[in-house]
Amino acid sequence: MKYKCDYVKDKKDGLWQHFRDDSSLFEEIPYSKGLKEGTRIEYHRNGVKNFVTQYSNGVRDGDNLQYINCLLYTSPSPRDGLLSR
Repeated sequence: MKYKCDYVKDKKDGLWQHFRDDSSLFEEIPYSKGLKEGTRIEYHRNGVKNFVTQYSNGVRDGDNLQYINCLLYTSPSPRDGLLSR
């Protein structure tokens, strides 16, 4: 697997991209000052979205969205008290 990311003062900052060995994009995660910040997207090998997760200040914030056969499923946010961190 290959990675592409910028660093500022030894911390990830900007869009972090993770590629499979066949060069297809596996996931994208935005970072700010070393913490996940924004929308993480994981892709199937064919380029279709698999998971979409929101992060705020390094912590998952909101529901986890999963796409299966073009249908959208959600799982509760940890802040709802239903999942452990």
